[in-house]
Amino acid sequence: MGRFVLLDGERELARAQVTDQRTHVTGALVLTQGRAVLLANETKGRGLFSVLFGAFGFVMSAMTLRETVTTQIGRTELAVIELVGPNTLKLANRGEGYGYIWFEISLEDAQGWLAMIQYWVEHGRVPGDYATLPVAKVVKRD
Repeated sequence: MGRFVLLDGERELARAQVTDQRTHVTGALVLTQGRAVLLANETKGRGLFSVLFGAFGFVMSAMTLRETVTTQIGRTELAVIELVGPNTLKLANRGEGYGYIWFEISLEDAQGWLAMIQYWVEHGRVPGDYATLPVAKVVKRD
């Protein structure tokens, strides 16, 4: 799909390091105001730095880690959020046939993430997200 880029007015609410159960690739699950995005760590071509430049190349390849979008589901389209194993979550949309989008991920504290995602679907924010609080206005008295 391409590199992960936040849309205009969108911000990252939560991020977890995960492993995609279908491809066994490590990456991240990112929640924004409007979508859940599954990212994969891109490793293509990173070994060349290590071969050519030794330890320095290994550090450089680690610093140039790229994350690519593998799957994304809109918050309003998310229909299934379930714990399918001790550390495995399944997320799926409302689609049917070719429009059905789903992914299974393994992560630490899957039970906590299940509760967070359910709250996120209902409220559009995650617990403890204080950026949505109103800003106080200073009133000058005469």
